[in-house]
Amino acid sequence: MIQRNIGVTNFRLAERGLGNDALANAIDRLRQAIATLELVDDAPLLVTSWHDLGNALRLQGERRADADILREAVALLRQVADVRWQAKELNLHAATQADLGAALFKLGEVEPGATYLVEAILTCRLAAARQAALSGTDQELATRNTLGAALRSLAFRETSPEAARDAVEILEAVRMAAIAGGTQALLISATNNLLASLILLADLAQQPNRLEDAIVLAEEFVSDDLRHRSPGEWATIISHLAEAQCALGRIRADTCLLAAAATNYRRSLEERTEDRWQVGWAATQNNLGTALRLRGEAEADQQLLEQAVDAYRAALRHLDPNKIPLEWARATKNLGSTYSRLGRFDDAVALFDGVMARLVPVIGSAKSIEEEHAFLLEAAGIADETGFALIRLGRNADALAAVERGRSILLNQTSGRGSSDPALAAREHWRSSSEAARRQTGIVLGMSEAELLRETGPVEAHAALHALADTAHAVLRELTRDEVDTRLQLEDMINTAGPPGGAIVVLVVANAGAAAICLTGGTDRTMCASVVELPGVTADTVNALLIDPAFPGAGWLHRYAKLYGDIDDVGSAQALAQWNAFVGPFLERLWDLVMGPVDTQLQSAGVVAGSEITLIAPGRLSILPLAAARVRENGGWRHFVEKWATSLAPSIGTAAKARRKIASHDSRTARLLAVTDPLGDLGMAENPAWGFFAPDARLRLDGLAATTEAVMRNLPEYSHLSFYGHGEWDAEDPENSALIMAGADRLSIRQLRMLDMQSSRLAILGACETGVIGVHQLPDEFIGLPAAMAKAGVPAIVSTLWPVDAANTDRLIRSFLAAHLGGESPARALRRAQLTALAGDAGGTVDRIVLQGAGSQPTDGPALMRSSEPAMWAAFTVTGV
Repeated sequence: MIQRNIGVTNFRLAERGLGNDALANAIDRLRQAIATLELVDDAPLLVTSWHDLGNALRLQGERRADADILREAVALLRQVADVRWQAKELNLHAATQADLGAALFKLGEVEPGATYLVEAILTCRLAAARQAALSGTDQELATRNTLGAALRSLAFRETSPEAARDAVEILEAVRMAAIAGGTQALLISATNNLLASLILLADLAQQPNRLEDAIVLAEEFVSDDLRHRSPGEWATIISHLAEAQCALGRIRADTCLLAAAATNYRRSLEERTEDRWQVGWAATQNNLGTALRLRGEAEADQQLLEQAVDAYRAALRHLDPNKIPLEWARATKNLGSTYSRLGRFDDAVALFDGVMARLVPVIGSAKSIEEEHAFLLEAAGIADETGFALIRLGRNADALAAVERGRSILLNQTSGRGSSDPALAAREHWRSSSEAARRQTGIVLGMSEAELLRETGPVEAHAALHALADTAHAVLRELTRDEVDTRLQLEDMINTAGPPGGAIVVLVVANAGAAAICLTGGTDRTMCASVVELPGVTADTVNALLIDPAFPGAGWLHRYAKLYGDIDDVGSAQALAQWNAFVGPFLERLWDLVMGPVDTQLQSAGVVAGSEITLIAPGRLSILPLAAARVRENGGWRHFVEKWATSLAPSIGTAAKARRKIASHDSRTARLLAVTDPLGDLGMAENPAWGFFAPDARLRLDGLAATTEAVMRNLPEYSHLSFYGHGEWDAEDPENSALIMAGADRLSIRQLRMLDMQSSRLAILGACETGVIGVHQLPDEFIGLPAAMAKAGVPAIVSTLWPVDAANTDRLIRSFLAAHLGGESPARALRRAQLTALAGDAGGTVDRIVLQGAGSQPTDGPALMRSSEPAMWAAFTVTGV
């Protein structure tokens, strides 16, 4: 009994933030007490001691971010919950369920995937419902506080603004109830969780005003009295305040906010000390480094950048690459980027090489597809950082090798290695558990609490779910991947991939700057590299172009999302006109930042106008209409595409593979598989490609006939696919991206890779935004649906970047096919079709606009828009050669 009492006392002290020594002592004392109680057969006190030990282990696992400790805590609390349920101790069972939900939540934060987080949400909802039915005490509010925190983590993991909104709604209610009559500790905790949820919602929903809400809330809540009573919680609130200030300062380029963020991170570190909160201390140091770096970059202040270096180095003292490799890699990347900003490019390259040497081998042993995807994105981003530093050192060949290495790792890993790869079984296994977790999320969020109390199925489902996920983890841990050395193959790939008489342009974007490497070729097929820096372009600039509505001429994804709302609010015709008004100035911005310098460099290199240009662009840039960038010239507009026949490619290696394939392709054997309107929601009478192929060289699959099985059976026999329907992009598992067939069945990239695609030459993906990713997915790199199809063996893919007008699409695609089947490459054929559109001066009426998942939307009146307007032609791109 004495050991147990001492253990519980030390645990309570540790809860108040009095250090890891008290917590470790509590765990030791409780283990000793349990050993004694098991001998004397005191069952009630033994179960209570299990409960206390489970909570102590939860706190220790949380502080150390240790999944093994948290798993032990979960196992103990499950055991206690089972005993108390069997004993009909309903109040105690509800309290144990609440603690179990908290432990599952913390385990879900350190383990990949959604499984544990979903179970945490379910468990907390059940516990809160029982607590409300039994007593309606502060315990219920505490459980709902945990529920809100778990929803926030799920929102982050699944990039779900809906889950983030749910978290904010629940936590605001908990906070108001705590103000009205709850405990001070609950109020503090709910405020911290609400701050974190507001910051996340600001990011996911592209709502900077949520950051302002977080700043106001934090500034009103912090006080010297709070710091005295709850120093750990005070430090967390101050850290959230700094995070909101840093995020808003970054968006608005406000150095005052960035300075305030750095000050508050330092204040947080006064309480969140290195000896007591090692991992949390390291995370705060990393965030401090970012605030200092951003301000140092904005003010060109070397001293601030040196302070950022010190902060990143401090963080790396406690970010163990063997235990938390992703966090370590991100902090190291930040340090290397700051070295580049300071002009210490040799130091940056050495650091980045070290990161890649440690990071690449662990990719294959990731515990899940989600974790592997995160590793891949970091590797690709670090490769671009390395490439930029090498460019500044004048080592252009090494820079190309570094960039190509990162993109080949990304493509090879996310695309798998064929149907015989043992990783595929593990990937399928993990996806089964991940999809089951998502289905379970629907149960968790969709059922009322009364229904949950009556329903045992969800709980039973989670037991099977864990068995599935654990098996997938075990298989994935045993897998290894070999890295492809692209350096030795690079020269051959460049010579193969380069278009005759044209050029390859590799865009490299890093935190410290950006550049374009132009590879131009002569008749001997050798390539000559020249470099042009892109002044004013950094990773932050590109992010601002994409997501910041306040950035001049920018906010692409913000306006892209608004386009959908406008269609609902004002009708498709007016929405398209408003989108067109935005796109025009944006194309000018693209010219100034990126494509103008590239255009000048190509002309300086002697590339002949009209030549083919293959752009190798990082994922964040490749969703933008680069070829449509424009500049005012001779009283009118000149677009990049008017001088250059432009295509995109995810990597030099992919372009080389495609060009080798088409070298043996016989254009006289062109055959068409036309897949039209599988869901029956587009109202299309005929596939635009149908009339260009001979009757004996074409097959149509319309509506319900367009099944996955029918397409897979017939596709290997045809060189051209013309698909008019809908597509889905899976950012976490690109091979799971799919075209939607009849009955909402999915034809995934993984299934396409299993086919013999030797006959394929071109795929047209029309009537959906097949060239883009989800609005809320913005990693450093990604493999979009066209790039994934290119990796699967299709040499060229025509796709769209935004919703398109059906009538105008029909004209443009027909013009494209006439040129392509007449012998022109896809890039040249699309250029010809777009030039025809640009030359058009006849007004036309928009009959309908076709949206992904929305079908045909009638216009609310005539929309007189010339075919030369950007919204009418600039959405079309070619990926491949």
